[in-house]
Amino acid sequence: MSEKRRDKRGRILHYGEIQMTDGGYRFKYVDVNGKERVVYSWRLDHKYKLLQFAGESGDIADPWYTGNFDVTYGDVARGCEGLLKQLNNE
Repeated sequence: MSEKRRDKRGRILHYGEIQMTDGGYRFKYVDVNGKERVVYSWRLDHKYKLLQFAGESGDIADPWYTGNFDVTYGDVARGCEGLLKQLNNE
């Protein structure tokens, strides 16, 4: 069993995250076009779930399990609308 990777403060680093020698963090990912992207940050930010922006809790329905893409579309649409409202208010 492999040990989970941790930063200098003991927080578990997820796939694509590394802590650099200067204490900052780097996150590497591949975008929808297949191009590698890198994001640098001085802190690990709180992760939000899309439905939180719609004032709901829980996860977006997975159409693989539910067999209903309309429910998933509705979840995503409500979350995106809530996110846009929040961004417009800032």
